Amino acid sequence: MQLFLQHKVIVRKLKNGVTLLLEPLPTFSTVSLAFFNKLGSRDESKNETGYSHFVEHMLFKGNEKYSKDFLSSKFDEMGGFINAYTSKEEVCIYNTIPSYYMEDSIRMIEQMFNRSIIDDKELNSEKSVILNELNSTLEDPQDKLWEDFFANLFSDCGLGHPIIGYEETIQNVTREKLITFYHKNFTANNLIISIAGNFKPDEVTHLIEDFSFRTNYDFIENKDNLKISSQRFGFTKMQSEHVHVMAGSVINSNSFEQNLLTNLLSILLGDSFSSRLFKKVRDELGLCYNITTQPDHFRNETLFSIYFSVEQSKYEKTIDAVNQVICELLEHGLHDGELDKIKKQYIGAILLSNDNLSRKMNSNIHYHLLTNSKMNKQKSIEFIENVSKEDIMSLARDFLDSKKMYTHVLYKKKVAEPIWKF
Repeated sequence: MQLFLQHKVIVRKLKNGVTLLLEPLPTFSTVSLAFFNKLGSRDESKNETGYSHFVEHMLFKGNEKYSKDFLSSKFDEMGGFINAYTSKEEVCIYNTIPSYYMEDSIRMIEQMFNRSIIDDKELNSEKSVILNELNSTLEDPQDKLWEDFFANLFSDCGLGHPIIGYEETIQNVTREKLITFYHKNFTANNLIISIAGNFKPDEVTHLIEDFSFRTNYDFIENKDNLKISSQRFGFTKMQSEHVHVMAGSVINSNSFEQNLLTNLLSILLGDSFSSRLFKKVRDELGLCYNITTQPDHFRNETLFSIYFSVEQSKYEKTIDAVNQVICELLEHGLHDGELDKIKKQYIGAILLSNDNLSRKMNSNIHYHLLTNSKMNKQKSIEFIENVSKEDIMSLARDFLDSKKMYTHVLYKKKVAEPIWKF
């Protein structure tokens, strides 16, 4: 299927250390851009837990050239939006604006990324905001389950660190500690700037290569192999009217091909209304409202997990139903027409995302990190079209092995450990 999904993405490594990903699209009247720092919470030491997220907040609090009030007012005036997020493996500032504001936006975000002052008064004020965010997370059963699942499964490595941090590390952070962390981590050699939309690549390149960034080649992203806990079950006691369950397993790889295959497996099993788990557990048996599967793709690893919440009286029946669905898949494979259906669904999602400028810009980062920009959406579709039933089943047998599964349960009182029979 030849769809001509994207123009050629221009990859440029600048002398100042920054990597540029440029996709000029002259038919658009807007530009989406991101300053993507390739370090996140997994790259923090235990005493620095939450620092990446804290810095993300402080980037909006003023820098050497622009005050926080100027930043908020100017970005609003542009009529677009700006936001940021921190994850396990990155901190990203992203922005969509009319194309004629692009240079102003780049100059402002460069100052945010490169020259934030980390004002002591602003830092102390932001502590309260982040502690409130932390407490909100701890009060939400699904968020709390997710945090505890990762903390237990990855107890001996950075992936187990909570992104927001611990109350102690947030309370004890000082300007000196945070600015040292900021200067060490937010550097040119860890920075990808991705831009898609209506712009001229050479003009953007000249603009960005004139900026002077910090470099720190002694500190790069964590490439160590994952340390997975040997424990297979964890429980969190928390006030909740539903039992929340998350079960998953990890494979120590994340290739381009495996990434796509894992997404197909998730569509088949739980990530859509017509998926096997949704149809059986919710539609046919009416046991719960929410059941889903989720692949999490990290630098060197892939986590595949199943999540559901259910009334306590239906807990054991739901476990039995999940066992039945997975055993059926492992014993009998895909039904006639099922592979074709999930391929069409995945390809359709790729096509829909391609019409969204911000998603195009983000996907260019994804393909660069995963394949050094050797692959793109067109090549993804070509790969998906050639996937066989055995490709899916081989991956399913790797992930859906009860001996490898870690399960975490959250409820207001102790419940029996789920017994997986696949």
